[in-house]
Amino acid sequence: MGTTGSINLRWAVKKILPKRVVDFIRQILPESIYYPGYGHTTLSGAKTQNLLRLLESSAALEGDVIECGVFRGGSLVEIAGRLRELGSNKKIFGVDTFEGHPFQSEEDVPDDGRVVHRTGLFADNHLDQVQKCLKEASLTNVTLLKGLVGEVLPQQFGEDKFCFAHLDLDLYLSTRDALAFIAPRLVPGGVIVFDDYGGFDSPGVTKAVNELLGDTSVQITVRSKDGNQAFWRKPASPQDVVPFDQSYQVR
Repeated sequence: MGTTGSINLRWAVKKILPKRVVDFIRQILPESIYYPGYGHTTLSGAKTQNLLRLLESSAALEGDVIECGVFRGGSLVEIAGRLRELGSNKKIFGVDTFEGHPFQSEEDVPDDGRVVHRTGLFADNHLDQVQKCLKEASLTNVTLLKGLVGEVLPQQFGEDKFCFAHLDLDLYLSTRDALAFIAPRLVPGGVIVFDDYGGFDSPGVTKAVNELLGDTSVQITVRSKDGNQAFWRKPASPQDVVPFDQSYQVR
């Protein structure tokens, strides 16, 4: 399956225009125009290829695969498609509110005070449309779960294990809730990929990851002014495990 990278107005304006102009455009244009359609990803080609490479590196391990922050299904389609190519029958889960950002907190405010990831952003997003994309691609091993990650994950998974997770949640609380739940259940050698790590518009993502994992254990693999892609691989040896803040309670 080829990469469904988004070639659209969003990439054009972000590469050519100053940030303040981009911020203005994204506020006035409908999401259906500014963001890619269903089945296409907002990730760059480099991020998508690296995501799949990290998936392949952990696909043989025990555990399920999960993406938190599905949006219009582009990266989830890529993940499920690549696992099918590998002959894997793993369960794949996609978690999203499918109603846009449910909240924002003070940790999500950039240094310049201009909030991009505001409450309600990405509201023009629908679960049935993502399901349609998965069905059209004959990806029958994917289950979509609607709701807040802090509520959905403990309700649906209990002590289930994961070998791979992609977190593209943009917000502090959502990222922290997902990471606090998934990291202890990640099998040794498993991988968690973070989008927007170090991103100016998404400071809460970096804060949440560093609070729980520490910045020295997270590796940046794709640098971008749109926010870096980074990952954490759980050490195979128990004595090598980076201390994890499990005192944080998922809300």
